[in-house]
Amino acid sequence: MRILIKGCLLVLLACACGAVSGAESPSSYSETLKNFVGRAVMNRVGHLVLPEGLIQGGRWSVILTPLPGLDTPDAVPYLIDVLKNGPGWTDERIVSLYDGRLPYIARCVAAANLGALKDPRVYEPLVDVLLHEGPSPWHDPSAKLPAHDVRAYAGAALTYLGDERAIPVFLGILRNSTEKNMRSGAVGALGQLHADEAVDDLMSIMTDSSENRDIRGACMRSLALIHDLRTIPAVLETAGETDYPIIDSIMKRMTGVYIHTGEKEVLVLEFPELAGQGPFDDLSVWRHWYAVGERWTKERFEDAYAELERVRRERPELEGLSSIVEVRIDNLGRPALPLIMEKIREGDTDLLYFVRRHSRWKVSEEEGAAEALSWWEANKAKMNVFGYAGEAPVEPVMPETPEP
Repeated sequence: MRILIKGCLLVLLACACGAVSGAESPSSYSETLKNFVGRAVMNRVGHLVLPEGLIQGGRWSVILTPLPGLDTPDAVPYLIDVLKNGPGWTDERIVSLYDGRLPYIARCVAAANLGALKDPRVYEPLVDVLLHEGPSPWHDPSAKLPAHDVRAYAGAALTYLGDERAIPVFLGILRNSTEKNMRSGAVGALGQLHADEAVDDLMSIMTDSSENRDIRGACMRSLALIHDLRTIPAVLETAGETDYPIIDSIMKRMTGVYIHTGEKEVLVLEFPELAGQGPFDDLSVWRHWYAVGERWTKERFEDAYAELERVRRERPELEGLSSIVEVRIDNLGRPALPLIMEKIREGDTDLLYFVRRHSRWKVSEEEGAAEALSWWEANKAKMNVFGYAGEAPVEPVMPETPEP
C-alpha cells in the first residue's frame, strides 16, 4: 500500500509539474520546489527529516546546501514569498495530500533554502517567521519526532547565516519560550553562533536538575562550541548527574585537548599515576585531566618546545614546525594557549599556527603576532584556565544560587 501511495504521488507531481525546464523563472522554481517536497514527504511523512541535499548535520552543526534550480540569488524573492505566503499551489490533487501538509512543508523547505543561499535579504523574513509564527498545525506534543515546523527551519537557516544579530533573538526564545523544541533549537543556535553572551543562560539551564536531560545535554554541547574554559567544572559535574553519553566528544570540542580515553595502555602513558588503577570511563578520565591539568599541560608543552628548539638547531634548513612536535603541542589544546602566547610574545611566530587552530580568529600575514597578542588580551579571561604566565587562573563560571 505504501509503495502504491508513493507511486500515485509521483504521478500527480509529474502531471502537475511536467518536466522541469532549465529556464530560471517563477514557474520553474515552483516546479523544483514541488518535486522536492514530494520526495521529502515520501521519506518520512510529516517529520523534520528532509532528503540529503538540503539539510545535513549532526550533534555539532547543520550544513545547508541550496537545491539545484533554487541555488541563485534570483530565486530569493520567490523563496521569501513562499516562506511568507505559501507556494500558491492550486492543484487540489497536490494540496489535499497528507492532510494538506504539502504547502506548509514547502514553506519549511523555502526557509532552509534561503539560509543556504546566505543572501543578506533573507535575515529579516527568517526572524519574522521565527518570532511571530505559531506552532505547526500538526504539532503533537506526544510524538517522538516533531512535526515539520517552519520556525525550526527558519532557526536552522538563521544559524547557518552566522549573523550575530540573531544572538539576541535566540536568547529571547531561550528565556521566554515554554516550548521544548523552540528552547532546544535556541540552545543549539547559540552554540553554533559562538555566543559568549549566552554562557550564563546556558550554564543556568545545564545545572538545573529540574530541566529536561536532553536540553541540559544540548547546553553542554553549545558550551563546548563557545570554548569558554571557565565552564569546565560545571560541565563535568552535569555530565555526572545526567550520565550524558558523549562527554569525551564534548570535552575535546571545548578544550581542543586530545587524550586517548578509550585505550588503557596509551592512557597510562599520558597519566603514569593511573598505572594499576581503573577501569576508567570517559568522565573519570576527564575529571583526572582537570585535576592535574596545570602540571600536565605545562610539562608536556615544555618538553615539546625543547624538542622543537633541538630540531631547529640540528636542522636549520627546515622551516616552520616539525610534524611530530606540531602534533604534541596541538594535542594540548586551548589550555596551552597562555604558554604559546608567551613564546609568540618572545618572537616565535611559528606558533601562530596553534592560535589559528584553537581559536575562531584569523591571523593576517602582515601583523600576525601583534594581532594575536591583541586577541589574547581580549580573550584570556575565558582561556587561562590554569593561571599560567604569572596570572591568576580564571575563576570557574557557576550559576548564581537564589537567595532563600
